[in-house]
Amino acid sequence: LIDTKSMPDSVKARHILIQTFDPQAGQQLLDDSTAKKRIDSIETAIKGGARFDSLAIKYSDDKGSGAKGGLLSNPQNPATNYYTANQMVKEFNDFSFEGNVGEKKVVKTVFGYHLIEILDQKNFQPHYKVAYFAKNIVASDATEQTVLEEASKFASESKDLKSFEAAIA
Repeated sequence: LIDTKSMPDSVKARHILIQTFDPQAGQQLLDDSTAKKRIDSIETAIKGGARFDSLAIKYSDDKGSGAKGGLLSNPQNPATNYYTANQMVKEFNDFSFEGNVGEKKVVKTVFGYHLIEILDQKNFQPHYKVAYFAKNIVASDATEQTVLEEASKFASESKDLKSFEAAIA
């Protein structure tokens, strides 16, 4: 166990997408530097007082959410504006579940650059981060010998319940 933290089970967010690549068509749409400059300009305009929803309608390449001011819906249940973990691409998912309500950030994904704003998060629950060893851990001969000796000693001293409980205490 590496980490434990409280995270929401669902998020309501909006975004503006400046698309660089269409993964379905396998086609490059816009060069990376031009897309980054556009999303940075949009972010600057919003910080200066421009309305997020108006800019989403006008500039977002995600026409579905753009028409709703950038508001995202659940891909599996479009009736709700909350999506659950792992329904979005990794970078989008990571920010929207690990960030805070009200936070805005430019995030790059396979689709291009998104300016994401977290509108709400709900149903916080503990989440656990677990590490797995990629390489087998092999005990040395000395370690194995020590463990065998201790196990034999334990077995010989634990003849009944009372001596067993004393040995494990």
